[in-house]
Amino acid sequence: MMVDLRLRLFAATCVLYQVHSYPNFRERIPNGFNVTNPCDPDGNWLGVGHEAIGGGGKRNSFGLDFAGQGYTWTDTLCRKDSDGDGRANGEELGDPSCAWEQGSVPQRGSDISHPGICEPVGSEQCKGKNTFLETCSDMVFKCDGIDNDADSFSVDVLLSSSPVPAKETTYMCQAIDLKDVGVNMEIDYHLVATKGYVDTLELLHHVVIYGCSDDANIEEKQRSPTECFMNRIDGCENLIGIWSVGLTGFCYQEDAGFRVGKNGFKTVVLELHWNNVEEKSTFVDSSGITLFLTPNLRSNDAGMLTIGQLELNIPPYTARHTEKGTCSSKCTERFMSGNINIVGAMNHMHGIGTAVTSNMVSGDGKVTIISHEESYDYNSPKFVVFERPLVMEPGYSLEVKCHYDSSLRGETTRYGDSTSEEMCFTVIMYYPANNWEQGKDCISHGEIEACEDDCDYESLGNQSHPDTMRRNAALYTHCEPGHCKEGCIDVVREIFQEPCFQGVHLRNLKNSMNTEDPETKLAIMDYFYRLDSCNAELAWEECRTWSDDDPLVMGGASRNSFALFALICIFTNLKSVM
Repeated sequence: MMVDLRLRLFAATCVLYQVHSYPNFRERIPNGFNVTNPCDPDGNWLGVGHEAIGGGGKRNSFGLDFAGQGYTWTDTLCRKDSDGDGRANGEELGDPSCAWEQGSVPQRGSDISHPGICEPVGSEQCKGKNTFLETCSDMVFKCDGIDNDADSFSVDVLLSSSPVPAKETTYMCQAIDLKDVGVNMEIDYHLVATKGYVDTLELLHHVVIYGCSDDANIEEKQRSPTECFMNRIDGCENLIGIWSVGLTGFCYQEDAGFRVGKNGFKTVVLELHWNNVEEKSTFVDSSGITLFLTPNLRSNDAGMLTIGQLELNIPPYTARHTEKGTCSSKCTERFMSGNINIVGAMNHMHGIGTAVTSNMVSGDGKVTIISHEESYDYNSPKFVVFERPLVMEPGYSLEVKCHYDSSLRGETTRYGDSTSEEMCFTVIMYYPANNWEQGKDCISHGEIEACEDDCDYESLGNQSHPDTMRRNAALYTHCEPGHCKEGCIDVVREIFQEPCFQGVHLRNLKNSMNTEDPETKLAIMDYFYRLDSCNAELAWEECRTWSDDDPLVMGGASRNSFALFALICIFTNLKSVM
């Protein structure tokens, strides 16, 4: 969801963990696409068997019963009152005679109620039965910071109406000038809250909005909806808002806000993640995010940073495995120019993540919990806001520990964004913004600390960056897969001198070939087949400095021994560049 995906240099799209309800399940119950939202008579509840309206995550009482019947509409399921409101499931779904079969027309198509939510919601009869929805007000976004500010107002930052590609996963981005949505650029405002603006709920997984610096490198085509991969625009790395399935909105801590307008962000990048499970070509979407602004500036400008771990190795068949990311005291001294106040945090893992804890550790070793989720649920993200900020000084350290259950996995799970991969991150909101180096996250790369990482992943993953354009042009012009083309060895020799193409960085780049998208996988393989096409020649270069004057030869080693040592040398150097 953030800077955590910059490693995917060559990937355009990958398959993220699927969190939406599967539409074909709704085909297996009568009126499955027509179940009314108990709190909104004009809307539908898409995830009929789930507590979340959009599906995914914990099942409600009907979902548990449906699973117990093998995801099939049976006479037993039809006659059961799953939610305990006095109406059988068949009666609520328009099949009172329990005669419906998949593909047929239900006995009744109107007055359809929810079989997994006791109704009326909030009534005495339903007290204690809807633990996830005690009252309909639970679905309403509340924020004292805007409710008590008569000058606050909202603007909708929306993707221009765009057709949704007929594939399961798509990221769509668009750069938008805030003046074009009604923000006066002659005034400073604080962004104090955000809420999702959902056009097509069954498609939308998350919306992220990034603030752009005044010198951001925005191409004209990026001002229209463009397929992207987790924000690829130089100068637009400042995360300022997010919405995801399961959230009503974010209300920021009362002492800080993100500055927009005259002396703040004037342009933003909107990023949408679509899950088109059935890969339909008929969807059009213009979702986005609602920004709540106020001219009554708070005491501080806010910022966000991310801590975590990029190198994950979760063994198979393991009930509890732990990975750790650290932002050391050395790194915080480098990134911080003064104290910061931590006012909020949100953790992020994928499907086999079970628990997560992020901590702040003081110079004398005192540990303060920032965010702790003993039972982590990817489908129900939690953003913790502190009434009293946690004060962090330069020289303190940050850490996040992520726990996973891979009992049902037969292979090692590594870092990535697909269903079969994992993540380990905590996003931290703080103030004042300028006391932490802007746009700088503190993410471990195995044992390499963020402040010691000499590989610039940001520019590496930006296809419009001059260095990336130069490198790619040279590689694709002079190198071909399968043989060392004339002129290629000079190109790859120079590339292998770059920090990102050495050691752990090169291994991680090559691991990106594990993507589940076949088109992307082929593109990455082609890149590295070109890059590796002169490996034998490079290995020989390392070894051919041996001569008859070499001490090994002069010392009496036979020419057969010399040849053997030469072969070992070549093999060793081949391994170093492969």
